[in-house]
Amino acid sequence: SEIETLTFLRSLSSLSWSLPYDQTTESFIHSHTADIVRILTMLIKEDPVNLFFSPVGQEIFITISDFSYQDVHLLFGSEDQNNFFSLIIKSMITLPSIETLIQLEDTMPPGPYNSQSQGSKESLEEVRCWRTSRGQSDPVTFQHLYKQTFQLFSEMLQSLVVKDPHLEKLDIIFKHLYPWLQSVKDHERERATANMVQVLQCLSRHLNLKLPLKFERLGHLVALMAMLCGDSLKEVAEEAAEGMHSLLHITLRLKYITHDKKNHQSLKKAMKKCHDLLELYSIKHFCSCPFKIAQVFEIFLNAKELCQFVLTVLDGLKYLQHPSTQQSAGQLLISLVKNAESRFEKVPEILGVICARLSIISHPMVRQQIIKTVSLFISRPKYTDVVISYLLYHPVPYDR
Repeated sequence: SEIETLTFLRSLSSLSWSLPYDQTTESFIHSHTADIVRILTMLIKEDPVNLFFSPVGQEIFITISDFSYQDVHLLFGSEDQNNFFSLIIKSMITLPSIETLIQLEDTMPPGPYNSQSQGSKESLEEVRCWRTSRGQSDPVTFQHLYKQTFQLFSEMLQSLVVKDPHLEKLDIIFKHLYPWLQSVKDHERERATANMVQVLQCLSRHLNLKLPLKFERLGHLVALMAMLCGDSLKEVAEEAAEGMHSLLHITLRLKYITHDKKNHQSLKKAMKKCHDLLELYSIKHFCSCPFKIAQVFEIFLNAKELCQFVLTVLDGLKYLQHPSTQQSAGQLLISLVKNAESRFEKVPEILGVICARLSIISHPMVRQQIIKTVSLFISRPKYTDVVISYLLYHPVPYDR
């Protein structure tokens, strides 16, 4: 029953609080982690839509967060834990939009419901009764319930990076959110962006990096956030622009701790250039001119990360439905290649993706931008022979 499930979850939370003081509890939790994950996975799979708008669903997030604060992670480690994390992300991000859910609630007939509708209505009533029984006399509106559920979900994700000195957890979170940050559905992309930004902001506030760092996807993350700054949906673009401030802070610390101590002047010069650029335009303006992000971050990206950036933007073109968003992506590419000059590696790989993507891009301006990127590579003496040799066997599909 729901009462028994809530008791179970709250008992787990209570146990988590005693972990720092009781070795017996710690031993018990570690030996039963697989069982806990299996039970929570089963609860979510039964009915994710109704579950997450009920006390049980919200309590799952609270329980996971409580354990994370004690360095016991239910979402990392084994394959089952990884699948459990993936299930939570997918179940939350793919929930219907708030507008759709409100319409479904409003259109439910007062009489008999089908099994799915009945479950939704009963769950909502259970939450209202549950809140009232705890001294909250005001009825819980669906909007409030929706907001509260996503707030707890966000806090669960943030709890994972409060202690993340090696950026291992950031790497895992980004891996799980990556496909949803490129979703063609606006409400899914907006949710993924909001949560990614909140994770970056939380990590930035609690940043305490230590070697070795296990986050090797910086170029991918910068590129994807940059493209989101040019998103056709205003809410997504503004969220992403806010997140760039935290990402820049993390990047600066990451580069400081990993830079070659013998080449300190190079880092100092990059810091000065970054400072000068930020004085020219506020980071909040990135949502109107996302290509400026390439100018700021390019300074700190190494050859591998530059390649990641270019490949992510090119790969993202197949997901970008709006012409203005595609055009922003094209500007990002040109800006990065112009400024990074001769620091690229794997140029043939980049050209291969360009050839593959150009054939599916119909917007004339974007096609010109991509072709200009190829021209920029050819104009660099370091790459001229490589590019020409590649194009002899793999011609770029120019318009005739």
